[in-house]
Amino acid sequence: MGLRSRRWCRVLPGVVLLAGCDVLLLSPTMPGLVPGIGQPLRGQVLDALTGLPLGGASVVGDVGWTTTGSDGRFELYGAISRHIISLARAGYTSETLATGPLEDGRAYHLSPLFPATGNLKARFATVLGSAVGAGGAPAVSGDVVFAGLKSGRINQGRYAIVMDPASGLPGSIFSGVLAGGEVIDGPIDAPDAPFQFRSFGMQAIDVPFTAAANPATTSVQIPLKLDRPMTSLAISYANTTWAREVRSSVTLDFGLMGSVPVARGTGTAQTLQVPSIAGTKTVLEGLAVDAQGERVSKVTITTNLLAKVPFDLLTPPDNVAPASGSEGVGGWPAFAWQAVPGADGYLVQVYEPGIAQPKWRGRTRGTSLSFGRFGDGDSNGAALLPLTDYTWEVHALSSQVEVVGTRGVQRATDPFDAAVDPSPWLLGPGDGVPGLWASVLRPAGPPMRPFRNKSRESVRRGMGFRR
Repeated sequence: MGLRSRRWCRVLPGVVLLAGCDVLLLSPTMPGLVPGIGQPLRGQVLDALTGLPLGGASVVGDVGWTTTGSDGRFELYGAISRHIISLARAGYTSETLATGPLEDGRAYHLSPLFPATGNLKARFATVLGSAVGAGGAPAVSGDVVFAGLKSGRINQGRYAIVMDPASGLPGSIFSGVLAGGEVIDGPIDAPDAPFQFRSFGMQAIDVPFTAAANPATTSVQIPLKLDRPMTSLAISYANTTWAREVRSSVTLDFGLMGSVPVARGTGTAQTLQVPSIAGTKTVLEGLAVDAQGERVSKVTITTNLLAKVPFDLLTPPDNVAPASGSEGVGGWPAFAWQAVPGADGYLVQVYEPGIAQPKWRGRTRGTSLSFGRFGDGDSNGAALLPLTDYTWEVHALSSQVEVVGTRGVQRATDPFDAAVDPSPWLLGPGDGVPGLWASVLRPAGPPMRPFRNKSRESVRRGMGFRR
């Protein structure tokens, strides 16, 4: 009798064994297995707003799936490539990540569809004071803002701001930067209107909370001298031939002490008067929008330099598929678009009718991505419903940090990560700008080197389809 040949088959969880195969049982701990086949991918799913773990979330890999425990943790078998994962939970925007190798122990964050909103109004106080120009004369009119939270008008050299948020540091009723001055355009609280200061002043304030203080009636007298120097800041745009409207805004960022808007303008070439304050961070934002509001591009630069700023906007992506009005795209449509020069990655989002938060989002470095493989029986409601209209949009993303020093060091940042504050690793000896607020806002130390932190994003939205 001749020897019978034996055929061995590798078996994955949830895969049916073909007839005629002898079974080789694979242990998850057997050496030599391809990572992701025999060894699980481990991670944790958290609420993006609260940081609390999310139990009962669906986690889907290449061929396998699982759900998270009460602590939000999971072990996923069947993440063969370890390059793609989809997550979903009832009440949250589902996500698909296809951004590169997935690491064990990573935390994944899902955003709630209906986040809670509201203000805490536990403390009340009034800030009163005088506003005096550089020449000593009272400011006739203008605007004053506290930490980007509350604003008030200057009237014949006097101003008043009623504080209602509990915005203080520990032991304080409130704390932050009070800033303002006379304006060329305005007012400061009209976000879409041009606005500039003619003269500018600022003061860091911290009102301590004591047992004798009555938060309902506390008032603080703070004079504001408008004597800070002003600098002309030239802003120009590229790649805006498609845009109907172009807007710019400039904000001073004082970290924990808040931020203050200092200028807004319109047009592809602008010159804005901006306060020149050494040691502070300036945030410059540019926005371009087409006539229909479907193509949008924005750029944000955080810097401690005041120099000419060229805004090289990313062109909004041109969507390829599914085209607007497509029907019968199936439960897992493949989204595709043309590459955007300068983009480091892309974000795709799908919306249900009448809901502002996305039903699903996916991230990738390529120019196509399929909807997460959530089955119709998924209890978290991530699947697309038949005969339902949806809209989708694609964002192009780019980010970069540049250190301006003797060696011109540059560092690229991941567009899928949270915004990077370069301050911690930019502190050190070298060509720097003296820190004006070293004794008030941060401990005294080495000067901060000049830097620019740029992030760009463009989006094409309003494309509809039906499963």
